[in-house]
Amino acid sequence: MKLNLRCSQGRIEIIAELFSRLGFDGITCFVYLEPEYLALKKVYEEFNVQPRFLNLIALSAGTIDFQLGFGGADRFWNALYETAKMLKNLNGVEHVESLMLQFLRDPVNAKFLNIKNKRIKKIFR
Repeated sequence: MKLNLRCSQGRIEIIAELFSRLGFDGITCFVYLEPEYLALKKVYEEFNVQPRFLNLIALSAGTIDFQLGFGGADRFWNALYETAKMLKNLNGVEHVESLMLQFLRDPVNAKFLNIKNKRIKKIFR
């Protein structure tokens, strides 16, 4: 099946020009508004998670951040944070794995749960 995608070179150039005017600092401001940034920041600050385990949480969650349904990314990342609150200690591979396995039980992950489970298991294998 071939997709018929139309794009306007003029529009692309205008958008690229506008983004380039923002500069690095301007573009990074967008990141601070993303639900994943806000959730991971709370996890980092509230649980004193070492950066290497925060990275593992971000990577693990990022691999299953798809087909989210109602509430989308906001609900997904908030559910991750709420699951983390139940565990307290996230400084260890086994703790992050436990977090992710519990997080998979949240309804936000119901779609394609089998695929998401396989991805998490593969990461921790």
